[in-house]
Amino acid sequence: MEMEDYALGFNPFFADHSKQDRRLRPDLCGLSVNIQDLPGQSLKLSKVLDRRTGIVSRATLVYRATLEGRRDAGDVVLKSSWQHHARRSEWYVLQQLHEDSRARDHIVVAYAGWEQENTSGAHRRAKFGTRASTVLDDRALRHTVLEYLNPITKLSDPWHVPYIGWSVLKAIQFLNEKRWYHRDISIGNMGFLTLPECRGVLVKLHDFDLSKNHGSSSETPHWTGTLPFMALGLLKHQESPHRLGYDVEALIWCLLWIVRVYDDGKPAFNELEDHPLRGWFRDWLSLHDLVDRKLAYLQPPTRRPFTNTFYRSLDGVMTHLAWTWAAPIREWNNLEPSESEGPETGDGGLANMYEDSRTVTLQTWMEERDWNRPRSPCSCGDHFADN
Repeated sequence: MEMEDYALGFNPFFADHSKQDRRLRPDLCGLSVNIQDLPGQSLKLSKVLDRRTGIVSRATLVYRATLEGRRDAGDVVLKSSWQHHARRSEWYVLQQLHEDSRARDHIVVAYAGWEQENTSGAHRRAKFGTRASTVLDDRALRHTVLEYLNPITKLSDPWHVPYIGWSVLKAIQFLNEKRWYHRDISIGNMGFLTLPECRGVLVKLHDFDLSKNHGSSSETPHWTGTLPFMALGLLKHQESPHRLGYDVEALIWCLLWIVRVYDDGKPAFNELEDHPLRGWFRDWLSLHDLVDRKLAYLQPPTRRPFTNTFYRSLDGVMTHLAWTWAAPIREWNNLEPSESEGPETGDGGLANMYEDSRTVTLQTWMEERDWNRPRSPCSCGDHFADN
């Protein structure tokens, strides 16, 4: 399909027929939307949470909404995006995961999902945009209704960080047990809600657009994650099959990002040039340089700490976390190319660097430091209290 980058921002579900330019209605707040296949249930849109109009971002449009006609749901989000038509939908993935009741403790709840009729196929979508020289994989417009999760950065107490780390690790392990990889562990794909019965905070993963079943083909077109949080092994060998360790390492990069970038839930800088970790995402076309830059960040912090002033009480433990995980990766990076190429797997020896046993090692590390025990427990004792 040939299309300008912005053209996938058009959402025919919300087309404003009163205007000549119908690619995207600028404001849908107050609009009621009927849910396909759920008679009597509708959404009332209240606030734009996210809008990304590029192809890379799959033209995602996310609204906070109220789900009307259903008593067991409060605030929800309606997520619409242009997905690869050949991939399983996020709605399908979440349905599969929630067949296990434990999923509610780790994974966002989905209430509905459907594909917009007549949006797949290049011959149908071409009329929604302007033809250009870029050829894209076939896509379809999909909608998913999900429970609302608060941004993870609102958990701003320094001792929330260990709780976030433990909660997301358990979510990754749950997915692995169900034979799924998330493949996009990032700050933006973690969230939390408050349990009304105990006032405890429950941290969950969301955004399963890029998730992959262990047994599915690795040749399906996809993006592999959010650049600043991608595992070093994946950055160095982009074509390697996904591994559990990639998701776990992404979690560690997220924790290191929080304690360096945020100050009481807000970014500790005003301009991009002042971003303390801009080296994790600039010059992204040179992925090998990015690997070197992030490895250099893990060198002994003789000139700077791992944390900013707000999180300074965690500096020692975050330093130890980084080195506990990164030591064997650094050894691998220093090998000669002939030594680092696995003769049987051809994937740079990643089977040794990201084997599942290292996830167990990380779990033990967290348990030894009581990351599995909320510092300020709720009334039931299992969660961090919502203060």
